[in-house]
Amino acid sequence: MTLHLQKMLFPMLFCVLLGALHVTAQAGCGPPPRVNNGRPDSTNTFFPVNDMVRYQCNSGYAATKNSSLRLQCVANGTWGELNYWCERKTCSPKPIDQGSYTGGISFGDTITYTCDDGYALTGKTYQLTCMADGTWNPVDPPDCQPVSCPEIDLTEKLVFQLSLQYQYGSRVTYSCEAGFSLIGDSFRDCLESGKWSGSKPICKDVKCKTPQWDISHGQAMGERKEAYKYNDIVRYECSARYRAEPSEIHCTESNEWSATVNCVLTGCHSPPLIGNGDVVQPKSEYAMGDSASYKCRKGYRLEGSETAVCRENYQWTQPPTCASVTCGPPATVINGKIKEQAKTPYAYGDRVSYICDDTYHLVGNGEITCQNNGQWSPSPSCALRTTSLPRTEDPLQCSCDKPPAIEHGEGNDKYKSVYACGYTLSYKCKTCYFPVHSEITCQQNGQWSHSPGCVFNATCVIVPVVIIVALIGAMLAFAFFKKIACFAPSGSKTINDPRKNENEIPLNDTMSLKPNDA
Repeated sequence: MTLHLQKMLFPMLFCVLLGALHVTAQAGCGPPPRVNNGRPDSTNTFFPVNDMVRYQCNSGYAATKNSSLRLQCVANGTWGELNYWCERKTCSPKPIDQGSYTGGISFGDTITYTCDDGYALTGKTYQLTCMADGTWNPVDPPDCQPVSCPEIDLTEKLVFQLSLQYQYGSRVTYSCEAGFSLIGDSFRDCLESGKWSGSKPICKDVKCKTPQWDISHGQAMGERKEAYKYNDIVRYECSARYRAEPSEIHCTESNEWSATVNCVLTGCHSPPLIGNGDVVQPKSEYAMGDSASYKCRKGYRLEGSETAVCRENYQWTQPPTCASVTCGPPATVINGKIKEQAKTPYAYGDRVSYICDDTYHLVGNGEITCQNNGQWSPSPSCALRTTSLPRTEDPLQCSCDKPPAIEHGEGNDKYKSVYACGYTLSYKCKTCYFPVHSEITCQQNGQWSHSPGCVFNATCVIVPVVIIVALIGAMLAFAFFKKIACFAPSGSKTINDPRKNENEIPLNDTMSLKPNDA
């Protein structure tokens, strides 16, 4: 390095070292940190170590509750932790009766007042502003006073009652002097707009004559009067399946009734009846579109649709009919024939019986019946007899007609029309009669084995009977009865029979008589 250059650099280095020594001797902090809506109390740009600054909030703002008002410059030349915040001041709310406000209550906010329905603002302003000192400007809020309606203008014959003095919510009720009817609104209300609802009514002398009381399928209800006032109502009712249109009328201001009432059909009458048939689950009323189902009685069958429908004109469609159930000719049985005379047609319940030719016997039921479906019950057949079986083992080889009826007695099975071969029938006789041939049997030739009968030839005796009824003290109470016993002649066969009435006693039976019969 040249001597000249050394002479130039030495003064410069000296100045730098001197400045550094000065700064070290004067250590401190620069300007303090900024705070939103606040400021420090000093505008200096350099603060020695341990110096403190004090913060304050701008106008209209206040420090929060936990804020630290002071901040210190520490040894390393930095500021300590800042703990200071400013927030807007608030104004106390000012509510008003019959009204409310909208808007904020912080510094700089404006609130606007409005009144409830039927009330109006009074005062110079309806807005307040929150100032920096926490007060409102202007200081006092407005008032809300009830809205008023105009005074009532009356006309002749019209009187009224007022609940409040023309204020919002008040109601005026109108009426007329005696003999006059009120036409129009009977009351009017003072509205929030300061106007009366509806329109002013009038009073008029209105009278309607008695309406038509009895109408086709119906009549008016209630008290019948010679004259009716305005808006009087008369109601009508109609008979079943009819409806009144309209159901009520009222007397109008023109002295006429509001409408003419008619009973209009709303359903069909009861479904039409059919011979030998019935309606299934009938109803009291049938509306349009309803249907009625039919069924035939036993021995008859439906012809046509099984239902009738209530149409738009409230008339029924054609109902079905019930025709007699008939069967065609009964089946022919080979090697056999029908005992009865043939006929055409056979009705429901008719029966025919078959007999077989000689050397043949019946297989199956010898009697068939015309059934409810128009078909015969299964027919028997005639099979060649290969062995001569006892009657009891081969009961279907032949048949007999109904057994003979006898006087003073009857058989134990008298309801069949055909009896199979080998069937034995027993007879019973009345009191003091004994049977002759009490049992008869159906034979292979189709004839009964004997002719039964009942013969009066019995011996009847009266036997007195004494019975001790009770012991009363030292005395015995007795009851006396008679007993009648009937005995058949020696060697005859008797068949006991349940008595038909109290005067008939079967053979070998007894009857107890009351004491006064002794």
